[in-house]
Amino acid sequence: MRMALMERSRDGNVALEAAAVRSGDEAGG
Repeated sequence: MRMALMERSRDGNVALEAAAVRSGDEAGG
C-alpha cells in the first residue's frame, strides 16, 4: 500500500512542485 502511495504521490509531487515554483515566482522568491 505504501509503495502504491509513493508511486502515485510521485506524479502528484510533480504538480505540487510546479505549483510551488509558480507561487514562489509570484512572491519573488
